[in-house]
Amino acid sequence: IDSEIKKDIASQVWLKVMERSEKVLSMDKYWVENYLRKVCKTTALDYFKAEEWQKKKLQTNTVKTLPLYV
Repeated sequence: IDSEIKKDIASQVWLKVMERSEKVLSMDKYWVENYLRKVCKTTALDYFKAEEWQKKKLQTNTVKTLPLYV
């Protein structure tokens, strides 16, 4: 994975943690570790799903704009 992608995902994770900071601060160490693991996993999956969706959308738009004659 590109280092810029890693930075983007890490930034998104910490934004989500900050949005729920009160909840995170009330957790014990075990729950914080699991919460961070879960947030990292779902954020990365969401990132790559969105990337895949954009690729498909681009391919669909490209196919529609190609001329029909060869």
